[in-house]
Order: sequence, then C-alpha cells, then structure tokens
Amino acid sequence: GDNTRAMNAYQTAVEMNSSLTDAWIILGELYEEKKDPKALKYYESAIISNPKSMQAIHAKAYYLQNHGDIPGAQKLYREIIIADKSYSDAYLNSGLLYLETDSIARAYEQFDLLTGIAPSNYMGFYLRGVVNEKMSKKSEALKDYESAYNLNKEDKRVREALEALKNQ
Repeated sequence: GDNTRAMNAYQTAVEMNSSLTDAWIILGELYEEKKDPKALKYYESAIISNPKSMQAIHAKAYYLQNHGDIPGAQKLYREIIIADKSYSDAYLNSGLLYLETDSIARAYEQFDLLTGIAPSNYMGFYLRGVVNEKMSKKSEALKDYESAYNLNKEDKRVREALEALKNQ
C-alpha cells in the first residue's frame, strides 16, 4: 500500500539487476498511476531488458493507447501478433483501437481472429457482435452476443446487447 517505498524498492532492484523485466513494467505502472510521463521510459527499459517479452511490449503499447498515440500502439500490437499469434490481448486492444477510429472492417478482423485463438474469451464474441451490428449484420451479431452470453452471463453489456437485439 506504500507506493513510494515500492517504487524505491523496484528502483533499487533494477539498479542492481537491469534484466528484471517485471520490475521495469511495475515501475512504469506505478509512475503511470501518478500520471508521470516517466512511465514510458520504464516501459521502454522493460523492452530493452528483454526484447522478446510480449508483456513488456504490451505494457508500452497500452500506455501509448491510453495516451493518444494510436498509430504507435497499433504498430506494437502488430509486432506482438507477428511474434506470438496466441497473445490474445493484442488482438483485443488492436480491435478496440480500430473500432474507436471507425475502421470497422479491421476491427472485425481482429475480433474474429481473437475468437479463433481464444474461443473462451467472451469479449471477442461480444465485440465482434458489436461490429456485426454496426455493419447491419443482425443475425451474425445475435449469434455472437449469444456466444458471449453463454461464456459469461454476468456481463451487463452482453445481456443488454443481446436483449436489445432480440427486441428489435
């Protein structure tokens, strides 16, 4: 619960051993919580400490995504997908960014890939349903919402989307 002490401890750890990728990522997260732009440097250090760490690349991509650098984030998500086709969060976040920028076809592609590599991830089905609905493909959207609901009956957004489409 003491972030200042935690930051000091992680800082000491990476000074003693710069290959502690997780410590670099945690430092980035702690700085990001403080809204300190130094967070980006820590994420970059995490990647330098282990260029093959998908978690480190994802942490930087997510930071860029949350700070308005959509092209930079998309570039990193593509790198992750090329390096590790099973890294589902890259498909999810990339699809969300495409959805935000009205690249509906590309968003669909990402969510479709997500449902293929992570068939138990209900968000892939839900978001593909959202895209199908935007493309006026109501029956496909209904199937996706039903799949999402079957995987997670607790998510209010899924229930509401399913009910709204059924009632049209």
